[in-house]
Amino acid sequence: MARYKKYSFVMNDRFCGIPAPVASALQDLWKVKELEYAGAIGAKELLKFFMELPTGERQDLIGGVPAELPEFVEASAVGELLSYLADNPSFSFGCLSGKAPDFDEKAEYNGLSEYVKKRIEVSSYQAFLVDDFLEADSDLKQSISEEVNKKYQESKQVISDAAEGAADLRYFWLVESLIPEVSNMNPHSQQAFWSAAELILAKYFESCDVYEDPSHNITS
Repeated sequence: MARYKKYSFVMNDRFCGIPAPVASALQDLWKVKELEYAGAIGAKELLKFFMELPTGERQDLIGGVPAELPEFVEASAVGELLSYLADNPSFSFGCLSGKAPDFDEKAEYNGLSEYVKKRIEVSSYQAFLVDDFLEADSDLKQSISEEVNKKYQESKQVISDAAEGAADLRYFWLVESLIPEVSNMNPHSQQAFWSAAELILAKYFESCDVYEDPSHNITS
């Protein structure tokens, strides 16, 4: 009977890191079975392996790019990020140097109330969590950016500029629209997903994917 010398446990950790109990169990397996190696492979490692493959081999694995992408693909990308953020709440406020220089100007230009502006500002202190998630995948970063901007453009169609408090109404509409319906079946509380959605909006508020950039409307 062949004796295995190495064991790798492949796990979809959703880019959150391998749980400690798994690492501990692998350590025990390594000792008991006297293996040369026992370890875990998570999503980041799998993505790295995949991106290092030649283009042809990557296409063989995932197939060709379809002519038309179903709408759930983009929503799924946002949903993946939402789940990650709901799984990894952070209350560290020392990771950013502060809000963008044009933050107040942009909020005022778009007619956001002080209440909503403060919600975006507080959420922006944790925007580094979005960067951590997207660090390894530029394609996903672009997909989510486009999905968020698409939602914002849709909000302008749903909520007229003439509506009282239109900017605030769009903000809360965006939060609700970003959260996928399947979240109702998820063990996370609705509050966790709501907070995650606000964090995403704060991130893309600064990058001007949502709400109008005052500098783009300055005429010489």
